[in-house]
Amino acid sequence: MRNSECEALLKIANRLYQQGDYRRVRTLLEIMSEVYPREVQVWTTLAMVAHNDNEKTEYLARASHLQRQAHA
Repeated sequence: MRNSECEALLKIANRLYQQGDYRRVRTLLEIMSEVYPREVQVWTTLAMVAHNDNEKTEYLARASHLQRQAHA
């Protein structure tokens, strides 16, 4: 990850997650996924607060796809 703003926001999301504020985490990460759609960590973190298994699978697939592109 190269973007320090994205990194800072992920730290906030992780802190909110640790505090159990999953609704705010999800809201923050959904916004981040639009602003930073190519950041693998955004998608993997979003998968932690997915509403269901289908969402979790979708987010992890997106992260995996981005990871493969980065190493291609």
